[in-house]
Amino acid sequence: MGFERQITLMIGCLETLFYGGTIFGWPSLVFVLKDIGYFGKDCLQTGDDVTTPASSSSASPRPPNEDHGSIDDDDAYFTNSSSLVACPTQDASLQLMYSVAIACQLFSFFPMGVLFDILGTRFTRLLFSVLLLAGNLLMGFSSPELPGLLYPGTILMVAGGTAVIISSMEIGNLFPSHKSTVITGLQGLYGSSQVVFFILKIAYEAGFSLYTAFFISAGCTLLLNINTFIFLPVNHIPWPLPQDYKLTIQCFSSPHKAPPPTASEMYNEAYVVDGGTAEEESQSDILKVSSYTNGFIIIQLTAILLGPLGGLVVERNRAGPCKKGNNTRSYYDDILDCCLPLALPSLLSAAYSGIFLIPNLEVQYLAFMIFTFFRVFFFGTGPVIIASIFPQKYFGRIYGVIRTITGCVTLLQYPIFILIQEYLDDDPFYVMIGFAVADLLTLFSPVFLYITTKNKMNNTDQNQTQQ
Repeated sequence: MGFERQITLMIGCLETLFYGGTIFGWPSLVFVLKDIGYFGKDCLQTGDDVTTPASSSSASPRPPNEDHGSIDDDDAYFTNSSSLVACPTQDASLQLMYSVAIACQLFSFFPMGVLFDILGTRFTRLLFSVLLLAGNLLMGFSSPELPGLLYPGTILMVAGGTAVIISSMEIGNLFPSHKSTVITGLQGLYGSSQVVFFILKIAYEAGFSLYTAFFISAGCTLLLNINTFIFLPVNHIPWPLPQDYKLTIQCFSSPHKAPPPTASEMYNEAYVVDGGTAEEESQSDILKVSSYTNGFIIIQLTAILLGPLGGLVVERNRAGPCKKGNNTRSYYDDILDCCLPLALPSLLSAAYSGIFLIPNLEVQYLAFMIFTFFRVFFFGTGPVIIASIFPQKYFGRIYGVIRTITGCVTLLQYPIFILIQEYLDDDPFYVMIGFAVADLLTLFSPVFLYITTKNKMNNTDQNQTQQ
């Protein structure tokens, strides 16, 4: 196996990790945006809880190098160095921004998938490099006085991230015997992209400028063209992969041409309620909120190591002979192998919802661990199942349609947030019960698929026996 494949995979992993799904680190970025004062002009309080000016000795000091995003003294919203003033309007604005970004991300999967199928790898990669460059620049030029720039900035970033993961998954074709493992590994990195905003939060707390970080990220998007112009082909990596296939610079002139929803809709429930729960159960103690947010992100980063687990589950029966001593795998065998990884996200998500109902901050770390395993199967096995069942030439479109359907459900995220905040007194109990019930209902899909496939296999065996 040529070193070009290893280099291509390594670069693809870095691209996916640092640009694929950075929006999933939103809790970390929210912490920074609140501290700088985005959407914080209406956060002043009166009476005994009146906010002390930023110049007061009790106010939380701003990092000295945040002059670009500094706000006036009357915009400060810290009561002291270790507590936050509750600000529903600010929370709602930031939650709305996240909901819009996530919805745009999921709705962009289908058009990006179509573009990838029709126009090929190079066009898709050039597109996401431009989108990511523009998105990071807009984020860098935003400020508390111009918070509206965050909307196009996050939208362009998530659209670029969508193109990153769609174009990166075909790298699995370069490793025929480990295709599922490579794809799920990339999906694990995609889900762990939240490390970017987590690092940004840590750097900000150490005094590094938020805006400089986004400008650096914008400059690094130029490095994405290494894979685009040197190793990857203009069109697609073929599947099945020819034995003599090589990734070389000849790809410039001689490109090789390529011959149901589950619990994924419930994925974003964590980001709807986790942040509010952190502030409620920690009595708005900024240190506890920060620690809770860090713990959530760090536990989710284990998905980098657990990512290939989904592929191993899908491939669990492919290493040895098939059942009944038949060494030839059929199309139905591949479908049956996909039923278990389809069911696991539903069960894990329901378990997460149940544990989240326990009103104890420490117990939520267990919920985070379960949520991590859920993400492994949610992100990883979906594209593997599509690649196993459907023709390669339709991969982008089918994957895009499924993720776009989840985008329709994601539109409910902001109304649910308002429901919890305005009508349920910030108590997500009934909402989480609803999530758990919905998760269990999605088990219908893998159960139905298993039963119908088994029946078709039995009918096929009977017909062959009669003949």
